[in-house]
Amino acid sequence: CSICLAGQYQGRDVLKTMPKCGHAFHVACIDTWLLKKSTCLVCGLPLRDAYHEHLL
Repeated sequence: CSICLAGQYQGRDVLKTMPKCGHAFHVACIDTWLLKKSTCLVCGLPLRDAYHEHLL
């Protein structure tokens, strides 16, 4: 996870994948990040736009 810097994801890890860019993070990590920022941590994609398009 790019947020908590954990190594390989384990089978028990719960992940959230970002729409459009496909980057994945632990749910708890990305939810905390998204409370402060509205972009993907890895590529900077504005997630508001990505989620809006995903819902159309």
